Amino acid sequence: MQFLPNKPKFNQNLIRYSQCWEDTDLVLSTMSVTPSETLLSIASAGDNTLSLLTTNPAKVIAIDFCQAQLAVVALKIAAFKLLSYDELLPFLGIRHCAAGVRLATYARLRGELPLQFSHYFDERPELIRCGIIASGKLERYFSVFRQIILPLTHSKKTINALFERRSRVERQEFFEKKWNTLWYQIAFKLFFGKTTMALIGREASFFKEASGSLSEFLASASQTALTEGDPSTNHYLQYILTGKYGQVLPHYLRQENFETIRSNLDKIELVEGSLQNILEQMPGNSVDAFNLSDVFEYMTEASCLTLGRSISRVASKGARVVYWNMAVDRLANDYDSNLRASLRFNQTLAATCSTFFYRRFCLDIATKGAA
Repeated sequence: MQFLPNKPKFNQNLIRYSQCWEDTDLVLSTMSVTPSETLLSIASAGDNTLSLLTTNPAKVIAIDFCQAQLAVVALKIAAFKLLSYDELLPFLGIRHCAAGVRLATYARLRGELPLQFSHYFDERPELIRCGIIASGKLERYFSVFRQIILPLTHSKKTINALFERRSRVERQEFFEKKWNTLWYQIAFKLFFGKTTMALIGREASFFKEASGSLSEFLASASQTALTEGDPSTNHYLQYILTGKYGQVLPHYLRQENFETIRSNLDKIELVEGSLQNILEQMPGNSVDAFNLSDVFEYMTEASCLTLGRSISRVASKGARVVYWNMAVDRLANDYDSNLRASLRFNQTLAATCSTFFYRRFCLDIATKGAA
């Protein structure tokens, strides 16, 4: 692992996401990575970046503007490197463990972290104690909904019943008769509106470009996920509503992927800085696939235009660019003609994708490299 400093002006101490809330299986299948390719990934909490290692790439450049996010990724890398699979899950917070065990495990991992990251966690032992996957701002937001709001609308018995395996018709009946009560509709609308989410869930600045009712979209998408989709196999939904994963784990935590990820950890290069600034420093034709999260919707149209051109320049011919839209409609191919729209999941996304709260999943192809 390398650390390349490029530090923007931003609150570097806040963990915004301690998990990646994007369907990894969909990302991997559409990126179509072949061994020895160079990949670029928005680091966030590191889950998808670690999953990319299962494709045996030459390099994964993981970029984030926030040092705290990179600290989370570095901690997960150290855990994969030094812990057994059975130790990894309790340490991260996936499985329960006795008091003090996570801090003792962290003491074993500490020497693997760059100094700025070990100092970060030394000063914040509560992040380790509670399990790092629960430490992000968004994850705490979900915790408030789960522990305070949801019990006002549904009993624990009803919540657990939601995840029983049912047919499509049975799921629709359960939703209409048991789940979608008037009190639930009111609570959902208030809690998942832009105002509340900007206050305690995500950064308020992330919604500057957004328009329309976020709560109405999320209510519709969640209904589709609970009826057309199968809650019993949706690990993201299970975590949001119960605070834990069942038998189905995120891709990077599945036992069959553990050894492949561990053997490729040295291929991750952590880079702190804005995506635009980093791309400006990179040579043309140097990246074969991009995992860009929902980066476009935080930007003005002018910034998106500049970023689109930079992606096109750095992309190799045939490079795949995957990204998401949630609150803002942004398409990379609108900003550079060398990025060709290849795939758009819109109306069917909530029914087929485990991260149902996005409006659109996109795959663009770089039709030519830079001159």
